[in-house]
Amino acid sequence: MRNLKRTYLLIPLIALLTLVLAALACSGGTTTTEKASEATSAPAQEGKIGVASIALMRDDGNGEPGDVVQSFTPADRKMHFEVKTTGLLSPGSKVKWVFAAVDTTEGKNLQITTVETDVLVANNLTATLTLDRDWPTGSYKAEVYLDDQLLTTVDYTVQ
Repeated sequence: MRNLKRTYLLIPLIALLTLVLAALACSGGTTTTEKASEATSAPAQEGKIGVASIALMRDDGNGEPGDVVQSFTPADRKMHFEVKTTGLLSPGSKVKWVFAAVDTTEGKNLQITTVETDVLVANNLTATLTLDRDWPTGSYKAEVYLDDQLLTTVDYTVQ
């Protein structure tokens, strides 16, 4: 009987440990304490998700995020973006990244692409943007939505 009670006590602990490990695994290996670009975000309110940090990263040559940068070069054909939130997102939350060229050598106010994902448990939102040729120089933005509410806007340049 005692072993049975211990087993029932361990099940919630194992479930909690699994969630914590999953959240840590989703947070990835790249950390930054400074914002790598200018961004605007909705203020964090009690019980609401806010933005802890934003990073722009060059590709490491193997398709993975590499060095944190302030801006990209035209030859950075694969760009990595990361927004860390101030709290864990709820399972089933919808995240949408909307990328646009604001003012570039190819034109102004052009939508590039939209990336949508569902969250399991995480505080790390990532997106990768790829172009098979050099990027046009100019200014760009990425709007990050959480459950259809604007979480932050990341302004960045290709120069």
